Amino acid sequence: MYNLCKVLIILVLYMILSINVWGQSYYRFTIGSSLTYIGDHDKFNYIDYDEFTWNLNTSINITKSLQIGVQALSIFADGGNTDYVYYRIVGGFIQYSFVQLKSISFFAESSINTGDFYFPRNKLYPSSLQYLKYFGWGGGAEILLIKNKGLFLDLSFISYNTLKPPERCIAFTQYIIGINYKFGR
Repeated sequence: MYNLCKVLIILVLYMILSINVWGQSYYRFTIGSSLTYIGDHDKFNYIDYDEFTWNLNTSINITKSLQIGVQALSIFADGGNTDYVYYRIVGGFIQYSFVQLKSISFFAESSINTGDFYFPRNKLYPSSLQYLKYFGWGGGAEILLIKNKGLFLDLSFISYNTLKPPERCIAFTQYIIGINYKFGR
């Protein structure tokens, strides 16, 4: 929990700096949050797995179509003979909106991250391995929920592929159903 608090403090400082440093040009920054669930309850193969992921992110537009930002994923997993285990992935991302309409935009995203979520191919459940690096890629859509209020529904997916894993592993894929709030122009 202490590490999550540090990440949240860094996110808030980033937002404050983004207003003061880049506030004179095209300024718009976004705060986003999502909570997703993945469950696998295959009783025939004795698999019982639950995973909740909370994603908190913030970004600033550097052009009308291009955003850069930071994110923190908290992954809570329960499976096998263990109680809930906590994993994390944190990093920076860049997002490009290639279609922008009045009430919807479509984007592509890539990111570089670090964390401890590790899921070997030959295992039924993930494990923790510190100092892993991930390359994230994906895309999605933002749908305007409340006109002139900056509230958007975020529907997207991101695949986090482990760079240089010690053995073959499964990428962490997150589907996102979240809320984004945009400040500024």
